[in-house]
Amino acid sequence: MKKIVALFAALLLAGTAFAQTKVDAKKLAKTLESNKDASAVFVSDLDLSGMKVSDDGKIALPLFAKSKANLVAGMDMANIKERIEFANKKSFAVTFEAKDIASKTYAITNIDGIENAVECATRLQREAKEKWERERRVNLLRLPVQIVSLDAAGLLATEAVWLSDSVKGRLRFDLQEYLSMKAVVDFKSESALKNVLAQTDASAPDKAAAEYAKATNAKFALFEKLKKTAKGYSISADFVDLTTGEKLASMTSKEYVYPEDLFEYAGAADEITLLLADKLELRVSDANKDLLSNGPANFNKGKRDVLKSVKVIENKKSALVALRKNVEARCQELFEQLQRDRTNEEKLIREKEWGVVELGNDGQPTVEAKERRERRVAKTNQDLTNKFFADCDAVKANSRALDNTLLAEIRADQKALSVLRTASSKTGDLKVEYGSYDGDKNGWNAKIALYENGFENFKFDYILPYEALSGKKAPNMKSELSDAVVEEYQRNVEKFSGLLNGNEPVCHLEIDYALSAAGDENPSSYNINYSKVRVINAASGKITYSGALSKTMSAKSDPAYDLRIFAGAEEKEKARFDRKKYPVEKYMARGLCKSDAEKNYAEDQKIAYYVPKIMVRIPGKNIKMMSTEVTQKLYQMVMGENPSENKGASNPVEFVSWYDAIYFCNELSEMFGYEPVYSVNGETDVAKWGYTPHNGESIKREIIMDEKANGFRLPTDDEWKFAAEGGQNFKYSGSNNLDIVGWYGENSGDKTHPVAQKRPNGYGLYDMSGNVWEWAWDAYGDDGRYFCGGGYNDRVWDCKVLDGHSTSAINRLSDLGFRVARTVGAGER
Repeated sequence: MKKIVALFAALLLAGTAFAQTKVDAKKLAKTLESNKDASAVFVSDLDLSGMKVSDDGKIALPLFAKSKANLVAGMDMANIKERIEFANKKSFAVTFEAKDIASKTYAITNIDGIENAVECATRLQREAKEKWERERRVNLLRLPVQIVSLDAAGLLATEAVWLSDSVKGRLRFDLQEYLSMKAVVDFKSESALKNVLAQTDASAPDKAAAEYAKATNAKFALFEKLKKTAKGYSISADFVDLTTGEKLASMTSKEYVYPEDLFEYAGAADEITLLLADKLELRVSDANKDLLSNGPANFNKGKRDVLKSVKVIENKKSALVALRKNVEARCQELFEQLQRDRTNEEKLIREKEWGVVELGNDGQPTVEAKERRERRVAKTNQDLTNKFFADCDAVKANSRALDNTLLAEIRADQKALSVLRTASSKTGDLKVEYGSYDGDKNGWNAKIALYENGFENFKFDYILPYEALSGKKAPNMKSELSDAVVEEYQRNVEKFSGLLNGNEPVCHLEIDYALSAAGDENPSSYNINYSKVRVINAASGKITYSGALSKTMSAKSDPAYDLRIFAGAEEKEKARFDRKKYPVEKYMARGLCKSDAEKNYAEDQKIAYYVPKIMVRIPGKNIKMMSTEVTQKLYQMVMGENPSENKGASNPVEFVSWYDAIYFCNELSEMFGYEPVYSVNGETDVAKWGYTPHNGESIKREIIMDEKANGFRLPTDDEWKFAAEGGQNFKYSGSNNLDIVGWYGENSGDKTHPVAQKRPNGYGLYDMSGNVWEWAWDAYGDDGRYFCGGGYNDRVWDCKVLDGHSTSAINRLSDLGFRVARTVGAGER
């Protein structure tokens, strides 16, 4: 029976083999066209490099380009191109089975030597993951990493504030310094990422990644959390890939005794850095590993010394600054929400369908109905504004409590500094270098340095008295006549000099000292007062000399924080604003209190007084033009910054793009209550432009000039040249002698000069030739804009009235600034 089964199987195999006809590739197309057998199977060795498979399963092969035979898929063709390429062969045995003889359609049912679809999909998935892991390793050092402080556990409110900032600062330093990461600390991104983390299911990383992408430009984040227990302080942290939502590493430090150990050398932050490097497989040099693990040389781990105490105080001051910035940022968010709410409510009120009782006989809304709606708009705006004020007050009130508590802690910490301390050369707190003997002062020259945490802190000169080592006073060389006494003196000096400079010092020094914070008028300054010195015999341990040491030294922490700013943080009374006097929302949105708002208002008043004084009416034209180029002082007052390379308050502002200039114009118009001239995508409110200083690309969109608006603007090229001529027929603006009217390459000393130092032209305009080139409105090409007038480093012919050039509107040059103009009515002076 077994022989019969075997024979039957052999016959089946023989039949199958017989049914598969081997065909030469050159004859394959003709063979398939002429075939009449519906059960025929053909096999041919083919080059498949040009094969294409369409979505409906039709197959195209170059070999069949002119054939009437049709090819379709009779096998899973998923990723077929990748499967063929991966096989890395020139030809493959391809099986064709007849599918429909009438239409000459054949199915490719097998390709020998390639993966099946499942195997290929698995491989591609594995390769993609490996590629992503390789790319991610590179991206870890190339893309931004946002550090996020989560709500602390077990810490006091003030501890949570200043410790979080201190730890973030240390982690940022560590990631940049030791792991070469682009670590950032950004309040808005941090706040947005915390919200996403709180609202997103950790088990759905893809969904989290989508939300992360909306929240920040960072691609990775280190989420850290501080914790305090009865045993001490610790940090736990998660490192997350924000593009995938995947948690790449989780770390927890051990517990430390003092809060400052979280951010000090060899503390919790340094420990987290080492753990993160290990989990992400990032290389850290042996020297840096030792520094992160043990701190610098002679570093006293776990010891609470003066240097640490000062650092805590300064970090608490830094936290005060951060609190203020957070208040301002939150108030800005509330202000932006107020603007959105006003717009939406006004639209709802004004676009609401008119009721029957609001229409007159003509079917149009009555005057009374219209007025009623406008009153509703005004009332709604006022209600929203009042809510905005209340919300801002609440934000400030919440911060004020922390401000005051933190300020009280700083004062207490400063007071605690004054405790008397002792430093010793025996324990390494003092480093003493001995020099030559000074016969005039009867002692050895010495340099003493106070060391803390491995750092030289305060260093001073000292004379170690002869009697401290010999036990007797030095002889008076003016009156001593005994040679024996002098010879003994000489022998002792030589002996002790050898011992002092040898490996076995003959004595140890102890110094009593106290630290004190300088007054508020010297921000972040500290005085160290040395009060007493003792010399101790190294062999016996006995004090051989004790003396007063009246020496005071000073040091200043950088950056310096002025507590006088914060001392008035708690307002005695609620600020009372006059809407006509103060742009209330603007100042409230900045998180300012009354005194700061008054300072801002005073600056605005200066601008309001200064600008009209220097606007000149151009005869025969309906424009006024500023008699000088916009100065750095004015630009600073309006924009809050001075980008110029040639600094000087009265010098023309430069290094501003054309986009910076039009933004300035709209800001200045808003200050004066004029109609803004420029709109970006139809919006004149600069707050909605998304403008970023020094980044013209941020508003590189459709910009329109409203020719009828009375606000400040750039002059057109024609207006500029007409004004520069000044009604005179000179080569330069105001004269044929450029030295009289302008600063240029031969008289400027290669720098800008204060405006209005040269002679004006016939219209009273200064520096129209030289000092800096000036932007005009006119466009040139896709992104070019004209500029006129010549600059401080140019040749004489560049400063001619009718000369002009163009450059990209985003460019910033050290000899390119601007002046402003306004369109005015016939009756305006």
